[in-house]
Formats: sequence, structure tokens, C-alpha cells
Amino acid sequence: NKLQLIANFLNSPSAYDPGGLNLDEVKNNRGEGRFRNIQYDASEKVKQYKVGLSLSSIIRKIQLSNSVYYNQRLFDGKLPFGSGGIIDLNRAFWGYQLNVNAQGYLNYDLGFSYNNQKDDRQRFFNDEGIKTDQVMGQNENYENTSLYFFGSKSLRKLNFSIGARFENNVISLDSYFKPSEKKIRRINSFNPSVNFLYEFDKIDVFANFSSGYETPTLNELSATSDQIGFNDNLKNIKSNTFEIGFSNFKNNNVINYSIRLFNISTVNEITPYQLNDGLVLYSNAGKTTKRGAEIEFNGKISDQLNFKYTGSVGNYKFESFKFIENDFSNNVIPGIPKSQHVLKIKFKNKSNYNLIVGFKSVGKMFADNANETEINGYNLISVKMSKKLNLFETNIIPFISIDNLFNEKYFDNIRINAFGSRFYEPAPGISLNGGLKLNL
Repeated sequence: NKLQLIANFLNSPSAYDPGGLNLDEVKNNRGEGRFRNIQYDASEKVKQYKVGLSLSSIIRKIQLSNSVYYNQRLFDGKLPFGSGGIIDLNRAFWGYQLNVNAQGYLNYDLGFSYNNQKDDRQRFFNDEGIKTDQVMGQNENYENTSLYFFGSKSLRKLNFSIGARFENNVISLDSYFKPSEKKIRRINSFNPSVNFLYEFDKIDVFANFSSGYETPTLNELSATSDQIGFNDNLKNIKSNTFEIGFSNFKNNNVINYSIRLFNISTVNEITPYQLNDGLVLYSNAGKTTKRGAEIEFNGKISDQLNFKYTGSVGNYKFESFKFIENDFSNNVIPGIPKSQHVLKIKFKNKSNYNLIVGFKSVGKMFADNANETEINGYNLISVKMSKKLNLFETNIIPFISIDNLFNEKYFDNIRINAFGSRFYEPAPGISLNGGLKLNL
């Protein structure tokens, strides 16, 4: 038996929201915040407590894993508008998971999980940063019960696996500020998966299919124009994913690689949009497709030097999407870069000196469903240095890192479909970070 206890505490007492700028404001001063965000003191503070307990056991050839966890999150936020512009959220989340793993003629995992999230969400009038009258108060509850099975079998060079997951979700809302009928939504889902892999002498060839779904979050459901109740029109996302590819990760080669092609068909993709007062709401797109390729290389240059590269290129588009009087069919889905590339070169010597040089390239993307605004891509270089020290039987690792080494001007947060073309949130220039990591 093996028992593990994990605990975590987070306290972020103050984080300001600079808001999105339009292009003229960016050109005038990249470092400024939006006037409305400053006027309404747009910011947030968060406290979070996490604790988890995990027990692993082996009974003959059966491995049992049990875990139970609890999370308490207290969130206070100020948004840049009046009615409902101050949020007090008290979230409690807990769950349990059981997994049974058995090895035999058929290797399989059988499991059960239960998760429960309760949100006490209150909204108040934001009088330029001052909390005044309450405009909303409701208890939101999200319950998820899951059963799953995953089995695999090897027949010489052919490996195949099948899986299935059944989920029952119950989402409910009970308003105590403005009494109304309690709302309950039930969502059931059955999602199978099939995977094949054939081992050739030097490479493996594989093909995968899986179906999936995603329910709207409580935050998305509770975002309504009158700031009470649920958005009854918001549906859950359904998707089918196909993958084919080849790799040589099983061999101890100087260079390992994996190349895969993917096709994801989705119904009811959730997209954000913003009203003129700054309130963000959500709607479903009809059908979307995401097609592309993912590539990974890693290898050893020498005993002290190695590298890892990951990249993706793709075409992501709305197949059919009509919203109000607009038809966005055949447009590119905003917020997803056309390409992404990450390269890391790592050096480590016998004296425990570590040096990591990173390169990141992000391609162009659109900022709106209409594809009227395209955001330029960017390239970043970063450097991180550290050394492992052993003092009093404790591992101490001082480190220093430099991000955006060449002071590239780019945007690290694009506000999709922002009202008034306020899409842009400029990223910081060259920055220096340092710290100590202790392993007790």
C-alpha cells in the first residue's frame, strides 16, 4: 500500500486587469491600461485551498487506486462596467475516483469517478470601483458521475485498444436574490475510442478514433444579458477526432520523432462575444473542423547537450455558423494560431550547471468571427540558468531566467470578438526572473 497526501495554498491578493486596447491606443502607448478599466478599478483577488488523499494497493495482479480531493476557491473580481460589475464567488469542489488495473490476456482499466462543484455567485453594482447594490445571487451546482473502461491487447506486432466512457451530468441553478423556478439540466454522454498500432522494424504506424463532449462551464452558463439565471440556449460541445501517424519513440535512437495528422469535427463549439457595456456572453457555433499536423523531434547532440522540438500547423474553420444577422460559415476560427513552433536546447554538465535556450514562434490568427482583423505572429527567445546545490541534505536550486530576450513587441492575450475592436493586450518586453527551488 502507498498513501500520499497533497496540499496546496494559493493567495493572489491583487491582480489588475489592463483591459483590451484598440490599435490606435496601442500605437500611442503600449503600456497603458484601458481608461474604462482604470475608472472601474478592474482587478481580482483569489484565495484557493487544495487537499488530496491518494491510496494505491496491489492485490495479486490487480492494482487499485483510490483518490479523494477537495478544493475551496474564493474569488473577488471587478469588471469595467456598472450593473453586475463586481463578482463575489465562493466555489467548493470535491470528488472521488477509483481505478482498477489488471494485467492478463487482456490488459484493462476499469473506473468510476464522482465530482461535485458548488458555486455561490453574487454580483453587485460597480460604482467606479465601489461595491454598492446587489443585483444577483444564486447557487449553481455541477454534478458529474462517470464510468469508464479501457482495454488493450497485443498480437505479435499489432497492438489495439478500445475504450468507452459514460458520463451523467446534472447542472442546476437556484436563485435566492430574485426568486424564480429552480433550473435543472441533465446531460448524458457515451464516448467510445478505438486505437491501432503496428510495429515495423524501425517505426510504429498508428491510427486513432475517439468521440468526446464538453459541457458549458458554470461561468459560461451564468453569463446572461440580464445577469440572472442560465443561458438556456447554450448547448454542450460534441466532437469526433481521427488521427493517423508514425513514430520511432520505442527505439533508443539518437533522434526520436513523431508525426501525426488530425481531423476534429465539432458541433456546437462555444464562442465568446462582447456587448457594448463590456459584458462577455457566449453562443454556439454550428459546425467546425480542425485539420492539421503535429510534429515532435527530440534527441541527443552530445552527453551534455540535447534538444526538443514540437510544432503544429493547421486549418481551423467554421463549416456553418450563423449568429443574429451574420453568416460566418467558411471563416477561420479566431484565437487559434495557424502555426506554432517550440524549440528547446538543454545543456547540463557534471557540476550540475543547467542552461536552457528556448525559441517560440507563433503564427498569425484572427481576432473576430468575421475575420476582419488579423493579428501578426511573433518570435521569442528565452534563456534560463540554474545550478543544483546540496546543503544540509537539502537540494537548493537557484535559477535566473530572461524572457523575450530581444524585446519583441507582440500581444500575448487577444480578446476574441471584443466590442469596439479592443482586441489587443500588449505583452511585456524583456523581463528578468529569479528564485530558489527547495527539494526537502
